Parts: sequence; C-alpha cells; structure tokens
Amino acid sequence: IDFWVSFFNLCLAQIVMSWFLWKSIFDYSQITSMGGFSFDELILYYLLAVFCHKIVQGPQLGFISMDIFEGGLNKYLLYPRSFFLHKVLAHYATATFYGFFFLFAYGLFFLCYGFSHSLFFSPLFFILGLLVLAGASYLYFAMASCLEMVAFWADYTWSLLVLLRFIIYFLGGFLIPLSFYPEWSKVWLE
Repeated sequence: IDFWVSFFNLCLAQIVMSWFLWKSIFDYSQITSMGGFSFDELILYYLLAVFCHKIVQGPQLGFISMDIFEGGLNKYLLYPRSFFLHKVLAHYATATFYGFFFLFAYGLFFLCYGFSHSLFFSPLFFILGLLVLAGASYLYFAMASCLEMVAFWADYTWSLLVLLRFIIYFLGGFLIPLSFYPEWSKVWLE
C-alpha cells in the first residue's frame, strides 16, 4: 500500500501543481503557447515527466550502499552471478513496472484530450523513446552506483544521491521544460 500511495501522490501532486501553475500563467498572459507548448501539451509534458522520472530512477535510494553498510554484499560474493548484473536487472524490472503505468497514462491522457498531435503517436517516436528511456535508466544506474560506492569509505551517501537527483531534475527538464531555458544554456543541455 505504501508503494501505491507514494506513487499516486507523486503523480497527482505533480499534475495538480503543474495544471494550476500553467493555467494561471496562460490565463494571465493571454497566450495560447509558451516555449513551443500549448497548455494541453505542457500538462502532457509533466505527466510524462513523472513517469519518465520513475522509469529512469526507480524508487530506490541506497540500493548498493545499504548492502555495503549491512553486510549484504557478502552474499553476492558467494552466489554464482554478478552483483552488478543482479542490481541492473532489478533496476530494469522496476523500470518495466513503471513503464506499464506510463503507457496506461499516455493512452488515458489522449483519450481525454484527443489525438491531435501526430508526433506523439508515430511508431518511430515511440521506439526511439523506449530506447532513450532504457539508455537513460542505465546511465542513471551507473552514476548512482558510482556515488553509492563511496559507502566503502563514508558513512552516509544519501546526500550525494539527493544532489544527483536535484541536478538531474534541473538540467534534465523535470522541473522546467528545456525549451524555457536561455539560448546559451541550451547548447550545453542538449
């Protein structure tokens, strides 16, 4: 129950806050698009951002450091399988689980708002999106693993992981779409 409550609270909070924020900005400014996004597209952006965030990062903080702290790393030394392969497969299992919810929310949004954006429904867009999410998930796992290995020398790695997540949120477009950033920064971010 804890998993479902935290997952739906995150999704609901993100969608409700973005809806009210962008609705007030669009109403106050009397504009129909901002940064290349209409209001409906921005809501879709934030809906997909929540799911992409969950697919890429998963729910875990401390997935390696806790094994180091608690001595659970020893059991992987005895098993005939690779420690990192086990952790990567567990990470992708979680990503696949969230991927099903991603597809459900993606379809539900367009049933409610219509299918006017053909780019979002092209098969090439969909396949490339899945490949990008799989690559980003592995990249996040690799970066987080490197930070979690600090647990061999330091007592706490939680703050390093929170810092990594904040940097990814800010520079990855989770908080604000990248099209809203200044032109000089887009060269570095894209």
